[in-house]
Amino acid sequence: MNKEVVKNISIIRFILDDTKRKWCEYLEILIKISYNKGDRFSIIDIYEKFENILQQKFPKSNTVKNSIQLNLQKLRDKGIIKYIDYNGNYILIN
Repeated sequence: MNKEVVKNISIIRFILDDTKRKWCEYLEILIKISYNKGDRFSIIDIYEKFENILQQKFPKSNTVKNSIQLNLQKLRDKGIIKYIDYNGNYILIN
């Protein structure tokens, strides 16, 4: 099956999944669906790819961008991603 199709199916499952998780866990899942270990991405990439998805997951939230930023920091602190420069770029390390 095409990698893009698998990714889209995974995102649909993500949106429909009603398992109670922390915000950080949701963002980690989305990052790992979309990137492989060693891939680089920016906070802008994350906003563009995931803001609408997370807004669907949390329809009452008015602070999705702020939550993304905060939870990227948490993922960094957990050793999942690494902040690589002052331009908002990260690398998936775990």
